[in-house]
Amino acid sequence: MPHRIIAVILAYNCQNEINKTLKKILKYERYFYKVCVIDNNSKDKTFIKANTFIKSRNLKKFEIIKNLKNFGQGGSHKVAFEYTLKNNG
Repeated sequence: MPHRIIAVILAYNCQNEINKTLKKILKYERYFYKVCVIDNNSKDKTFIKANTFIKSRNLKKFEIIKNLKNFGQGGSHKVAFEYTLKNNG
C-alpha cells in the first residue's frame, strides 16, 4: 500500500496569514492525500477565510475542522492525530 500523506495546518487567530499559507501548500497538493486545516476556535475570521479559500477553489482534498473550544496546541495535535487515523485507513 502506498503511503498516504496528510498535511495538517493548525490555525489560531491567523486571518491575515491563512490564505498565504494555503496558497503555498496548494503548490504541493499533488504530494498529499489530504490537507486538513484545524481552526483552534479562533476569535477572528480565520475559519471563514480558510473555508472560503477551500470552497471557492473547489479543493476536494482540503478539509477544515473548527474546534468548539480552544484546546491549545497540544489538544489541536490530538485532533490532528484522530483525523489522520480516521482518514488514512
